[in-house]
Amino acid sequence: MRVGSEDLGKGDGVFIPAGAPYTVTPGDQGVEFLEMRTSPDYDTHYRAKTDAYWDRVADTLRARKDIWKTEPAPYGLIPVPDPALVSNDR
Repeated sequence: MRVGSEDLGKGDGVFIPAGAPYTVTPGDQGVEFLEMRTSPDYDTHYRAKTDAYWDRVADTLRARKDIWKTEPAPYGLIPVPDPALVSNDR
């Protein structure tokens, strides 16, 4: 993927300071991008404002949803436990 002027590959990381605008551009094979924030509230702005863009997003989701169900979890992703199954008796 490309973030700003940097090309990143599997296992790479990038630090983006708070308040700095940025754009993520996936490569030909797509991208899995884990973003961590220290605040539960943030301001997201989407550059694409046309119906054609969002139609393409929806078409991709529909076309790939069955494929995504069978793909392995992203590299290094730790499963999040179901809160209903976690005991708070510690």
